[in-house]
Amino acid sequence: MHTDAAAMKRRGQLLSEQGRHDLAEREFRGALAQDPNDADAHARLAICLLEGTKDRRKLEEALREATQAVGLAPDWAFSHYVTALAHDRLDSPGEAMRAAKQARDIEPDNPHYHTLIGQLLLDRYDWQGALDAAQQALALDPESVPANNLRAVALTKLGRKQEAGATISEALRRNPENAITHANMGWKLLHEGRAKEASHSFREALRLEPGNEWARQGLVTALKARNPIYGLFLRYALFMGRLKPQVQFGLMIGMLFLPRAIRAVTKTNATLEPYGRWLLIVYTTLVVSTWLADPLFNLLLRLHPLGRHAVNAREKWQGSVLGVFIVLSLGALGLWLRTRNEDLLFAAAAIIFAAMPMTSAFMRTGVSAILMWCFGGVATALALLGTALAATGSPLASTACLAAIVCVAISTWVSAGTTLSRKLR
Repeated sequence: MHTDAAAMKRRGQLLSEQGRHDLAEREFRGALAQDPNDADAHARLAICLLEGTKDRRKLEEALREATQAVGLAPDWAFSHYVTALAHDRLDSPGEAMRAAKQARDIEPDNPHYHTLIGQLLLDRYDWQGALDAAQQALALDPESVPANNLRAVALTKLGRKQEAGATISEALRRNPENAITHANMGWKLLHEGRAKEASHSFREALRLEPGNEWARQGLVTALKARNPIYGLFLRYALFMGRLKPQVQFGLMIGMLFLPRAIRAVTKTNATLEPYGRWLLIVYTTLVVSTWLADPLFNLLLRLHPLGRHAVNAREKWQGSVLGVFIVLSLGALGLWLRTRNEDLLFAAAAIIFAAMPMTSAFMRTGVSAILMWCFGGVATALALLGTALAATGSPLASTACLAAIVCVAISTWVSAGTTLSRKLR
C-alpha cells in the first residue's frame, strides 16, 4: 500500500469515529485513487456513505463500494457486514440477511454480526429469533450496548417487560451516555402506558444525540399519548405491532367481512338492528382513526410548546393537510345544516375518508407514496365533486361520494398488502 494512501485511511478512520463522515469520505476516496484494490478502503467508504443520509443514490453507491470490497476480499467478514447494512438501508431484507449470515459464518465470535442478524429479525417480527441472536452476542460480549438494547426491544415485544426493564437499566448503569438505550427505555415505558416518564427518556436521548430519529419519533408519540384518546389508539397500535404479519393480515381479512356479517345477522333479527348499526359505527371509527389519529395529533402538536419543535417537516405538512380536509368537511356539514340535504352528510364523510390516503402519502416513499398520492387525489376529486353536486341537488351526488369511499377502501388494502408483503419477505 502507498504510504500516502495508508495515511489517508488513518485520517479517514479517525474522522469517521468523530462522526465527520463527509471529511472521512474525502480521505477514503483519496486512498482509493492511489490504491483501487484496497478492500478495507472500499468498505470504510461505504460506511461513510451510509451514515446520515436517505439519498438513494448515495445508498446505492455505498452498496457498490461494499460489493467491490466483497469481490476483493470474499473471506473478510467485515465486507459482508457492510454489504448487509447497505442492503438493509435500501430496503432489501432478504439480501441483507444473507450477507449478515455470511459475515457471521466467516467470523462467528464477533458479537456485532449476531446483533445485526437480530436487528434484521426484529424487522421480520421474529421476536424470539431476535432475542436468541442477542443472547448469542451477549455470550461473546456481555458489555455490548447494541446487543443489550436488542435484547431489551425483543423482550418488550414478547411482553416480558420486567426483564426488558432490567436489561435497559443495567445497560444504562454501564453506559449512561448512550442515546439509543435512553430511547429504548422510552419505548418500553410507552408500552406500559407511562407517556410522561417516556417523554423524559426521549428528551435525554435527544440531548445526548440531537439527530436521533428513533428518539424523536418516540418523543412525538409520547407527547401525543398524553392525550387519553390518543393513548387508547396507541395501545391498540402497539398491540397490533407486536403481532406477526400473518396474524395482522388475518385480522384485517376478518375486519373486511365484519360489516357483511353484522348486516346479515341484523336482517334476520330486527331487534338486533340498533346494535348492528352501532357496531358498524364503532368499526368505521376504528378504521378511520387508525389512519387519521397520527395526522390529527400532529396537527394539535403544532400548538404544543415542545411538540412544535419535535415534529418534522413531513409531519407538519401531514397535520396541515388534514386540517384543510377537516375545514372542507365542516363546510359540507354547514351546507347540510342550511339545506338538510342528506347527500351533504355523505359528502362530509367522503371528504374525511379522502384524507386517509392523502395524509398517509406524506409518511411513505417510493412506489407506496405514489400509489397513495394517486388514490388520494382521485378520492379527493370525487368527494369534492360529490359535495358540489349535492349542493346543487343533483341525484348523482351520492354516486360520486360512494366512488370516493370505494377508492379510499381500495387504497387501504393496497397499502396494507404492500406493507405486510414487505414484512413477510
